[in-house]
Amino acid sequence: GFDYNGAGENKLNANVNANVRQQTEGGDAVSGGEAGDAAAPSGGDSGGGDGGAAAGGDGSMTEQDLLDKLFLQFVSAGDEEILTTIWSFGEGLVDAFADCDAATAESEAAAGISERNGGKCMLFDENTELAYAEFFFDDAASSYAFDTPKITAANAEKGVAPSVSDFWVDDEELEGVFTVDFACSASAKGKTFAVKIAIPVTKSSTISFFVLKRCGGGYNSAVLMSIAQDDGEAESLATDGTLSGIVVPAGSASTVSLLLNESIGELAFKSPKIESSDVGVCNASLRGAARGGTLGASASLIVVNYGCKSEGKATLKLTVSIPPWDDAVAKWTKQCNAPEPEVVPPPPPKEQADGNGSSSSQEQQQQQNPPPTAGAAVSASAALVVAVAGSGIDVFRDNAPSESFSMEFNSLESIDDKHFVLPSTEARMRLVVANGAVPTDADDGARALRRATVTVSRPEVLKPLVRMNSVAVMQPTDERILEFLLACRRSGKVNVLVTIWIDAPTASAGVSSSTIEFGFVKQCRNPRKLKESGFMVTAKSYIVLLVVAGVVALAVFLYGGKRLVDCIRSQSGAAGARYQSASTTEN
Repeated sequence: GFDYNGAGENKLNANVNANVRQQTEGGDAVSGGEAGDAAAPSGGDSGGGDGGAAAGGDGSMTEQDLLDKLFLQFVSAGDEEILTTIWSFGEGLVDAFADCDAATAESEAAAGISERNGGKCMLFDENTELAYAEFFFDDAASSYAFDTPKITAANAEKGVAPSVSDFWVDDEELEGVFTVDFACSASAKGKTFAVKIAIPVTKSSTISFFVLKRCGGGYNSAVLMSIAQDDGEAESLATDGTLSGIVVPAGSASTVSLLLNESIGELAFKSPKIESSDVGVCNASLRGAARGGTLGASASLIVVNYGCKSEGKATLKLTVSIPPWDDAVAKWTKQCNAPEPEVVPPPPPKEQADGNGSSSSQEQQQQQNPPPTAGAAVSASAALVVAVAGSGIDVFRDNAPSESFSMEFNSLESIDDKHFVLPSTEARMRLVVANGAVPTDADDGARALRRATVTVSRPEVLKPLVRMNSVAVMQPTDERILEFLLACRRSGKVNVLVTIWIDAPTASAGVSSSTIEFGFVKQCRNPRKLKESGFMVTAKSYIVLLVVAGVVALAVFLYGGKRLVDCIRSQSGAAGARYQSASTTEN
C-alpha cells in the first residue's frame, strides 16, 4: 500500500476535500485526509508567523486564496479532445478525485477494476499509457512554490514505475504542464494499480489525489494500419510482421495511416523506423508522423518516400514502437525501375547589367536557370522560389533554403534562435511558390507540386494541416499558395519541417523529380486557456475540430481523394464529418 510516513513531513488536510496536505518540519502524522475528515489549513511553516499567509508573500494572499485561484485538469493529446477537471477554482478536488481516497483506490485496484466508470476512481486503461496534465493559476508564480509532482504506486514492485516528464511552469502565461508516464512493464499485463499524484503548490501545501492504472501488453489488436499510394485505394496492413501482398509500383510514394480502433483511448508511439531488405535496390525515408505522436480514433499519417537505386524489388519493414505493447510491424514490397540520371544543379546566378545598369527580368531568369547541358539532368526544384506570402521573406531559392529556414530532419529536436519564428498569435503560415523555369525544346518548364508534408519535433504540442491543390501544376512564371494550419495543443516551441515533392508533369527529358525541404519554429500558447477581465477560466478549444479534419483534408488534397477518406472514416467513425462546420479561428 501507500506509505505516507516520509521523513520530516506532517501532512494535514487543507481544504474541504481533505486532500491538500500541509508540510511542516515537525512530526510524522496523517490527519484524516483519506478518512474524509475535513480540517482547516494549518499554519504552514512551524517557525510561526501568519499561518494563513502565503510563504514569501506580503500577507495579502492566504493559502486558501492561492488554492482558490488554481485550476488543474487532465487533457487528452489526440484529436478527440477530452478534458477531465481535477481541481477547480474555489472548489478544490472534484468528482472522482474527491471521492477516491487511498483506501478506495487500493480496494478498487485489488478488485481488478478494468472498465472506465467501473468504480469511484478515475481509470486509465490499457490503451492510455501517458496522462497529460495542465494547471492554470491567477496570481504570480512567485506566490506559489510549484515543484515536480511526485508519483507513487501501490505494489509498484509488480511491474509499474510511474514518473513525471515535461514538467515546467510559465510565469508569463500563468500556467504549467506535466506528463505522467505510467511505465507499465510486461509483467504488469492485465493488472490494475492504485497511483498517487502529489503536486507541491505552495511552500506548505501539496495537492494529492489518486487514480487507477490498468496495464496492457503483448499484441494489440486495436492498432490498425493501412497503406495507400498516390492514386490508389487504402489497403489494410497486418501489424504482426506478416508480409502483405501489397506491391507499391515504381514512381509512387506511400502513405501509411495508423490509428487506434477505440473511441477514447490514446497511446503514444515513438519515432517509426523503416528498413529495406535490399538497400542496393531501394531505401526509404519517413516524413509526417515520423517523430512519433499519439494513436487515437483519428489516423496519424506517415509518408514513405522511396529512393530506388536499381531495377528490382525490395521488402520494406515499418516498425512502430508503442510501449508497453508489442511493436506494430508491417511489411510490403516496393517495385523499382532503373535509377534516374544524376542530378546536376544549375550554377549560381550572375549579375549582368544592361545599358541602364541593371539586368532585364528575362535575362535574370535565363541566367539563374540556364538550359541543362547535354547528358545532364536538372532537378525539378532548381528553378523554384518559395517566399513567405505578403512579406517577401525568402524561404527557398537557388535550390537551397535560406539561412533562417535551413532545417534538417535528423536535427529536428534542436531548437535555436536562428530560425524564422511564427508567433503564438498566428496559427497560419502562407507561402508563395513561384516557378522560374525557362522553357526549352526538351523541357516545357511546367512543374507539379505532388504533395506537401509537415513533420514536427513535438507532436504532443502542435498538430499541422496542409492546404494545397491535389496536384498543383505550375507553368513557367506561375505562382501557387501553400497554406499550413498549425493547431497548438500545449504551450512551447516546436520545429516545423516542410517537405515538398516536385516533378515535371509531362515527359521532359533531362528533368528529374526532387524534393525541397525547409523549416521554421512555431511558438505555441495553450489553446484551452482564456483570460477575461483578470479572471482565469478554461475553455474547450474549438480549434481541435479543425485539426480533426486533418486526416480527411490531407487525404482529399494529397493522397488520392475519396477512397482513402472512406477507408479512414470506416475505421475512425465520423470524426472527419465535423470539419464541415468547424471554425477556422485559432488561438
